[in-house]
Amino acid sequence: MPLTIAAFMGMLLFAISLAGIIFVIVRQLVWGGSAYGWSSTICILLLISGIQLFCIGVLGQYLAKTYLEVKRRPIYITKETNVISLKQR
Repeated sequence: MPLTIAAFMGMLLFAISLAGIIFVIVRQLVWGGSAYGWSSTICILLLISGIQLFCIGVLGQYLAKTYLEVKRRPIYITKETNVISLKQR
């Protein structure tokens, strides 16, 4: 569950940063520059951070599934009984 949350937060951070980049570009074209370089740097930093967080979440999910598979536990656990079936008689 935490790995799924990390991947989801990465996608959310990526989407927010894309919206921020679009906002910065539109603001620059319409009203001109305000603090040169600051807002674009923050948006690009959030974009890269979102991509990294998403990739780490996906990689962690694959690693968790691999770990569970390596333990070689049976998929199903059946109950053993001492009753002899009719076919064995």
